[in-house]
Amino acid sequence: MIWAIYFLSLLAITGVVFFALPLDVWTTVWTNCCDASGRPTRRYVIGEVRSLTRFFGQIFLFAGLLLGIALSGLILVDRLVPLPIAIDAAGQIELDSKRWKRNLSTSPDNVKAKYIGHHIASGGTKQSAQVTMRALWHLFPLIAVVSAAISILGLRLFSNGYQSAVRNFSRNESARELRRVRRHYLKGVDSQCDVIV
Repeated sequence: MIWAIYFLSLLAITGVVFFALPLDVWTTVWTNCCDASGRPTRRYVIGEVRSLTRFFGQIFLFAGLLLGIALSGLILVDRLVPLPIAIDAAGQIELDSKRWKRNLSTSPDNVKAKYIGHHIASGGTKQSAQVTMRALWHLFPLIAVVSAAISILGLRLFSNGYQSAVRNFSRNESARELRRVRRHYLKGVDSQCDVIV
């Protein structure tokens, strides 16, 4: 299930990146694929495909690393507390910690009983389950702050990586477009010189 989330996230990021690029960039890519007569040329198309592959490769690299870090965090959480139980506990969160603690053991979902049952089924004892729950309860603020900091840092890194990839991609596209325009201009000048002579 976690791997499915990982690959669906990569797919979603690809879609977002694809649609986040301005229409002018895609117009330039298409224009750079065409020769002077406006028909796509194999050599130009291959150059554009390489450029797009580099661009999406950079995006996949950053997204894959960040999703890998997130996935390892989810696996760690799943080893301590199964994800369905953790999701139930997060769904009952309250700003008042006493009320939240009461909700965890008295609500219809009874997260405490689910966790103790899981822990005993995994080979633990009721006492070790209670010790683990107390430790998690006391460490929750630290875990929440560290998770938020890692999330913010990851988003910042992805943002910087995305901006760098877009900057390089647009620089390369502009350079190819400039070469194409110069080539077309020089062909036009050469044909005019032939007429004058």
